[in-house]
Parts: sequence; structure tokens; C-alpha cells
Amino acid sequence: FEVMQIETGEIVPLGIYWAMSTAVSLYSFADHALRRGKRFYLKHRNGAIKAFNFIKNTRVCEASDPTVLKGLFPPLQSSDAEVKLQNWTFTDGNNLLGLEKFSQAARHFGDEKYDEISAEAEDYKRVLRYCFDKAAASAKNPDSFLLPVYVPDMPEGSPYPFRVHESVIASVLKLSEEEVKPLIKGLEDDNSRHEGLFNRMCDHYRMKDSDGKVRIWYTTLEEVYWFDVFLRLGKRDICEGIIKSIIDYAMSEEYYMTERYHPLDPYFTPWSPNASANGRLIIMLLRLEENK
Repeated sequence: FEVMQIETGEIVPLGIYWAMSTAVSLYSFADHALRRGKRFYLKHRNGAIKAFNFIKNTRVCEASDPTVLKGLFPPLQSSDAEVKLQNWTFTDGNNLLGLEKFSQAARHFGDEKYDEISAEAEDYKRVLRYCFDKAAASAKNPDSFLLPVYVPDMPEGSPYPFRVHESVIASVLKLSEEEVKPLIKGLEDDNSRHEGLFNRMCDHYRMKDSDGKVRIWYTTLEEVYWFDVFLRLGKRDICEGIIKSIIDYAMSEEYYMTERYHPLDPYFTPWSPNASANGRLIIMLLRLEENK
């Protein structure tokens, strides 16, 4: 809040404008505050409220545009890809995770803004639930499907080079086991689940092998969300399998972490050592220990 927050309340890490960065920062603050106590919460509360207002105002300001869905963030960059879209499974899913955690902290510390924060989170959740239900209802095979990149029933744009983030939606909407099953089956039918890995890069990804196939796996990102889903559903064996696969496929013998894995090329380790992958593995290990 003191270094990366700009006047609008948005959090801009290292000058990089990613749509969900503010909410992810809000989540981190609230989660830490719940562990540290009220003094820490009050120290950074003003910055957190500015961040909350930015999220709320950004949802509202595009509501009259017929090409976007009311209640979501407008089309913005949400990853390394420069494509701007309403990335509902990633941007808005993470925004809701941040709002819900902040709401939890506001309630815990008796914040006078709690009712407003809670109402905003509930309304955001309603919109995301609408998107998921639309996608599920329009699936050709209700027993095996993947979520669409673009918002259901809205105009589509340029191809997005990364996978859709079913895991984020499954986590933030707290999907039931029956709702999760067709998503996992969809990943399996798409050859996008291998043991405890859940994110083979999409078939139109630019880095193909000589036979035209994409075999690159994006490790730790989807897994950390799926881990939370399966932990909530009481599937500890799957959670342990996720951790094992991350160690097997995304960690070097020197304990360096990477975000990519290629089954035919053990030296394919771009963006390594990777602090994000390191942090995700630590989070999963700690949460597994907390939930013995």
C-alpha cells in the first residue's frame, strides 16, 4: 500500500498493470492481518479501503457497455499475455477471493465498512455464479467440459494463449464435488491432467513440438487452487498427489522451482528459479500440515 498503490487505489507491482493485482494484494493483507492482529489491520486499513473502492468502482464504471458483462471487470490485461479481455475465471475469480478474505478480516476486527464490503463480495459472487451456470448449461457434454475463455454469451476476441482457470472458479465458488467432477473429466479428456498436474498448455500455444503437439505443462499455478478445492472436499490423497507431482516435475535436484515442465526435455526450465512456484509449494505444504 505504501509503495505500489497509485492514486486510484490500484496496486501496480513493479509498474505492471495486471487486473487482479489489487485484489491479490488485498487478500494477502487481510490474511496476514487475521494472523497478526488488529494493530496491523488498522495500520494499513486506509490503503486497503482504497484498494476495495478501486475494485468496486472498476466493476461499476463499465456497466453500461453492451459488449461487456455488468458486474465483472472490463477487458484488461490479466497475465503475461497482452490480450485484454474479461478474463472472468482468473481476473474476477481472484478479485472475489480478495474481497471475501477482506470481508472476513473486516468482520473479525469490527470494521464499520464490513456490511459494504460483504455486500460487494456477495454481488460479485452472484455474477460469477451466473457465468459458471451459463457455461455448464451450454456444455455439449454435461459430464465432461471445460469453461470458456470468454464470458458465456458475450462477444469473443483474440485467442488467449493460456488455459482457462477452472480451478479458480471451483475454489472461489466452492463448487460441490458433483460440480467439480465434469471439470476434472474435461481436463482428463483434453490430456491436461497428468498425475497431480492440471495445466498442460492449450493446443494453440505457440511453442509446439516438431510433430505439432503441445507438451509443455504450466506448473504450480492451477495446482495451488485445485489443492484448496480438494482439501475442502476432504480429498487429502489428491492433495498429497499434487504436492508429489510438483516436487517431481517442478523442482530441480538443487531445490530450484520452475513454472514449466516438458516431459521430453528435462532442460526446459524457463523463468527459473521461480519465486512464485516456490511460494505456492510452501503454501500447499503448510495448509496440508494445518489440516491433518
